[in-house]
Amino acid sequence: MYQTGKRIKLKRKSLGLTQSEYSKLMGIAQGYLSEIENGVKIPSNKLVLLHDHISRSQKEENFKQKYLELAKEHMTALETIYSLKQKLLSLDDTSNSFKNSKRKT
Repeated sequence: MYQTGKRIKLKRKSLGLTQSEYSKLMGIAQGYLSEIENGVKIPSNKLVLLHDHISRSQKEENFKQKYLELAKEHMTALETIYSLKQKLLSLDDTSNSFKNSKRKT
C-alpha cells in the first residue's frame, strides 16, 4: 500500500499544495496525511476515492482555465482582424473618393 501513499504525495505536489492544505481539502489531520504518504498508515477506500475525486476536479479546472485562456486569445485575434478590416474598408473608401474626384476634373 506504500504505492498509494506515494501516488497521493505525487498528486498533491503536482497540484502545488502543502500537506496542510491538502489534508484540509481531504478533511483529515496533516499528521495522518504524512503517515499515509510515507507508507506508515494505509488510507481507507473512502479516502482514496476522495483523493481521486479531488484529482479529477483539479484536472477539469485546469482544462477550463486553458480553454478560457484560448478563448481570450481567440477574441483578441478576432478583434485585431476586425480592426484591420475596418481600416482597409476606410482606405478603400478614401481611394474610391480620390478616384471619383480625379474623374470629375
